[in-house]
Amino acid sequence: MNQLLPVFGPRVLFSKPIQGGLKDGMTITVCGRVLPNADRFHVNLQRNSDVVLHINPRYTWFWIPYGYVVHSSCQNGTWDWEENKSETPFPRGQTFTLQIVVTQDSYKKIPYKSIIHGGLQPDKVIIIIQGVISPQANRMGFSLRHKTGIAFECVACFNENEVVCNSCENGKWGQKERFTDMPFRRGQLFQVTICCSPDNYKVFVNGGLSHTYNHRYTKLQEIDVLEISGNVQLSFVQP
Repeated sequence: MNQLLPVFGPRVLFSKPIQGGLKDGMTITVCGRVLPNADRFHVNLQRNSDVVLHINPRYTWFWIPYGYVVHSSCQNGTWDWEENKSETPFPRGQTFTLQIVVTQDSYKKIPYKSIIHGGLQPDKVIIIIQGVISPQANRMGFSLRHKTGIAFECVACFNENEVVCNSCENGKWGQKERFTDMPFRRGQLFQVTICCSPDNYKVFVNGGLSHTYNHRYTKLQEIDVLEISGNVQLSFVQP
């Protein structure tokens, strides 16, 4: 693979063609410093007028004092769904190194499992799941797990048109909680946001509060695994 020559001290706005286009395994590295009074900045990968990758750290929302990062793309003048990371790795006034690694497929395999480092921390850890549900989906769901069981399982059952939540400890399931107001639709995009408070989980679907589930397993810092399964294709998961 040909290596592109680096550019030192470019002016902003900066634009440079990538000879031969993107290739699997290619790494793009951007080093710089965020201004102390920065409002936002962005790094784009473009094809003509289309933006195939938009990375946009922002610092303007007062309820997120340390900033956040937006990922998106734009085709034919229409922006896609934004993927938001609630903690920015680009603090104001500090230097940074951004690496973009190009792979053939950004989608995550199902079933998907992720480690929550340090476990759940009330009002601090926010879990975001984005993807698209299969048009023929029977069910899809997620679970928050610890060493001896499942603290919280949430399953969308499409044939029954309901969401079922439960917990399992040492192989024994508890009482099911059923929600008949189904927020998911077959064949459609979705975003699930899970907020953990000292008393319960709040599950938001596409920006609206879907349901609340009280803690049955209260050692929250021991809950350190997120698992996602079912008829779904994932595009973004945090953590």
